[in-house]
Amino acid sequence: MKLHSFISSLILVLIVVVSNVKAGEFATLSLSAHFKLKIDASKLSGAKVIASGATSLIVAFDDGSYFDATVITRAMEKLPENFDLRTYPEYLLKIRSTDDLSEKWKNKFNNARCELEQRFNGGAYIVNSQRKYTTYTLLNEQEITRFVIAKNTTSQILLVNAVGLESGFVDDLFREK
Repeated sequence: MKLHSFISSLILVLIVVVSNVKAGEFATLSLSAHFKLKIDASKLSGAKVIASGATSLIVAFDDGSYFDATVITRAMEKLPENFDLRTYPEYLLKIRSTDDLSEKWKNKFNNARCELEQRFNGGAYIVNSQRKYTTYTLLNEQEITRFVIAKNTTSQILLVNAVGLESGFVDDLFREK
């Protein structure tokens, strides 16, 4: 019985509908100590914020557009403890060769790279470096995938997927305020 309650609490999903917000107010969605999204609250009016677990959320809008954000850790990806997650998107985007990885990890990154190339018409990407973060962005007409690297940690990165949103909206999530 206790195990069932424990598992139920782990699966708890919180849904919040954002309303009564004023222009100029900001909402902060905290995913971890390293990743907090600061969003103009007026852009969230009527949106549903769905938190699934401690490090993942979805923000869904009335028009069907949405974005999801997930903190990726070594444990989640079953990566070795010494793996520097800041290099994760570099392997996926062919910035860094997979030749220095074990056969197992080389295959995993190469397979994931192929999927990204198919989803994003060849896998062209944009790199943007700011004071605290470096972002790697792939986009097509329908969706945006962004890897956000906090320069001060090797143990986690943020993955954001957006569907039906302008790239400027996603850019604003990571603009250093």
